[in-house]
Amino acid sequence: LVFGGLKYLHYTLCLAYLLSIAMKHERFCEALIQKHPEIRLRDVLTVTADRDRFIADLETALNYYGARFEGYTPISRSQAEQLYKVFSVGRGNLRLLQSSVMNAPCLVEYSDSAVVKTISGTQLDSGEFLLQALRLHYPTEYDTNQQTRERSMQKALERILAGRFPGTKFRRNLKLRMNGLILTDVDFIAIDETDGTVLFFQLKYQDHYHGDFRKRSSRGARLRNETENWLDASASWLENVEAIQIRTALQLKKHIPINRVYMIAIGMKFAHFLAPLAANEDFAYSSWAQIYDSVVRLSSMSGSKTLASLFAVLRTHMTHKVAIPQQIDEEVVFHLDTLSFQIVQLDGDPNR
Repeated sequence: LVFGGLKYLHYTLCLAYLLSIAMKHERFCEALIQKHPEIRLRDVLTVTADRDRFIADLETALNYYGARFEGYTPISRSQAEQLYKVFSVGRGNLRLLQSSVMNAPCLVEYSDSAVVKTISGTQLDSGEFLLQALRLHYPTEYDTNQQTRERSMQKALERILAGRFPGTKFRRNLKLRMNGLILTDVDFIAIDETDGTVLFFQLKYQDHYHGDFRKRSSRGARLRNETENWLDASASWLENVEAIQIRTALQLKKHIPINRVYMIAIGMKFAHFLAPLAANEDFAYSSWAQIYDSVVRLSSMSGSKTLASLFAVLRTHMTHKVAIPQQIDEEVVFHLDTLSFQIVQLDGDPNR
């Protein structure tokens, strides 16, 4: 992926550099106030820097550490400034802050020669800020690169599963046909030829809704409806086509068994809206972070490490099963300048 002539790798390395600065400064501040308790943390946590010196240091750091990464190409001073402009907010790009739910920036330029390196902005979802900034600065390239997101998820998922489950076979973009019609498609398939377990994956790379309730409602409903249709079509195909057709579609040899087919929906940013569909015991949902977490959990558990056991871990740790319900204190009244309100829990249900 390329934005403004720079690879996405350059942007992620820049983000890692900013994060390392924030973490290092935070640790130094903690050590300082332990030695001198009279110093207040809030007085030393904010970091300012000379703009030009910061850009020069950024160029040096990325070229030094970036050389260790495959595909990295050295950057010039002007390209370092280009990276700086993407990660910073100043008078020239205040549009980044117009949204009421915009992530905090990593850098705030408060004069032509000085910048604030924000600890909170860097550590709190700075990846989302980067995506929003790239969309603002390079809208055409951003739209073009969006078309490759599903393929990137496929490659990453195969890399994760292949590393943990040697011998697993993979298929991509399988169209499920019945009576000459395409019912649906399966984005990714993992097959354990030893025990006959097959995993069907639906991959959803959606933008986050942040604190926007309208987007939350529409994106959640769309994800749920699309996944429900996919489950129904996949189940219909498995129930109504001949076993030989299933074997042919999955490109399996005659001696390879098909004992169980499980279906998994993975959302890049969120998947908890799919909880109502989890009554289907052959279905599990997961965010991208949760699928990786489940693979790591399984590797530390005793017993066999199979695709079937991975599905069992996913089922166990679906969001609605591990979420901790919170009771609302309905006696509390919140007051604003022209408004007073209470939060009410419907029917005593802590999940509503």
